Amino acid sequence: HKLVAPAQIKSSNKDFNDIAHENSLFVSNKDILVKLRKEVSMEDDLYHKRITMLLESFADYVGDISASQTYYKDRGGVFEHGLKSLFYAQRLSSAKMYSIGLVAEVKREEEPVWIYCSMIGALYSSLSYMVNNGEVSANNICWSPYIESLTSFKSKQGESYDMQWRGLDCELFNPNLLVLYFKIVPDNSMNYTAK
Repeated sequence: HKLVAPAQIKSSNKDFNDIAHENSLFVSNKDILVKLRKEVSMEDDLYHKRITMLLESFADYVGDISASQTYYKDRGGVFEHGLKSLFYAQRLSSAKMYSIGLVAEVKREEEPVWIYCSMIGALYSSLSYMVNNGEVSANNICWSPYIESLTSFKSKQGESYDMQWRGLDCELFNPNLLVLYFKIVPDNSMNYTAK
């Protein structure tokens, strides 16, 4: 589901729904998406190329799965939690000075990369909790988050799936989680984050 950058969204609900009608996750999180676009100091083309595509990739990967058994437990909870975490991560990263001693031109060039990387970290954090503590299955087949997105899994197994939660004391860092970076970051952004 490809969407137009939120900066191009007009203020009326009708315009937003016309753009986002194919992705209910974007529609149900409209307010935070509009706030995010207003706060991120990136040109529209760069915002679409990086942020919108990252959010589309994340939405495709997590689908409508809940984030936990207690918080963000409704459908789409991982996406909502990730989006809110991303919003506050970019806010905090924008308020910090990461390049003390660099000339203004270098700071201007590198700031969008730092903001983008903080956003990836926020999404990664939301995703890692679900992967470590949850298990999705359909038709007696378990979803393997290291191999395919939930959207891909559902396309093979059907729209209905079961979600089971393990104990809350599961390992928070699992080295296999590094694989998820390559699942949620769009290919066109790999070199961008390597700066």
